[in-house]
Amino acid sequence: ESSENTYRSFFSQFEAKEVQRIFVDADEQLISASSAMFPQAQIAMTDECLLRYVKESFNEIINAEGKHSGIPHRIDVLTRRKNYLLPDVKRRVRRALDKQPRLRAAYIAYQDLLTRLDAPWTVGTILQWIDQLPEYLADEAPEGETLDPLQEFDIVKTILDLYAPLFDNYLQLDNKPSAVYASSVAGIIDAVANMPCCIYDVLRARMTLNSQHVTETINGQTYRIGIPVDVLIQNMNAITDKIKEERDNNGY
Repeated sequence: ESSENTYRSFFSQFEAKEVQRIFVDADEQLISASSAMFPQAQIAMTDECLLRYVKESFNEIINAEGKHSGIPHRIDVLTRRKNYLLPDVKRRVRRALDKQPRLRAAYIAYQDLLTRLDAPWTVGTILQWIDQLPEYLADEAPEGETLDPLQEFDIVKTILDLYAPLFDNYLQLDNKPSAVYASSVAGIIDAVANMPCCIYDVLRARMTLNSQHVTETINGQTYRIGIPVDVLIQNMNAITDKIKEERDNNGY
């Protein structure tokens, strides 16, 4: 959520003509800066971005409906693919969802979407899933009752409506990012989420000044490639630990 000028300032470090592809988030300032600074590059949004917004929407439902579900680590458990759950965890989830019909409908819909994303999909496939959300509710509603709409997923439809061409760019790629890409993004997000508030200026300074960039020499000229993700996450967590240590030991 930086300004377009901040993005442009950062992007000015790169050789624009050498950048061939950029994966972006649903951020108008970021997209505008990317388009302006790298006019020849292909800009795309990945399935990681889509699934992250779907998961965040489902998290809202879990927090609203599942506070007293009795499922330990409910967000982690309910957003995981059910195939990966141990049998006893599956039984606990099933018993808990039997008492929460709206949460059960959202859970079934979410798991169905994960299955759809495993197969070749299009923006239309996901929009069709969104249109079918009332059917999930109708199937799980107790007799004579109507469940509240799953409006938490509205943001997903908005993103698809606004950025369908960028998702199409991703879907048309011959070589898509590996699973390492999604896990790297998740690792950075988790590291940011664990950081104390109001330290982003410290973070920016430490990351840009103290994190070592990988370099590559081509025809005798050295180019900065960037900061490896594992180094970035390690340094972010180190900053967090240091700040927490100061707070615990010195009261600030």
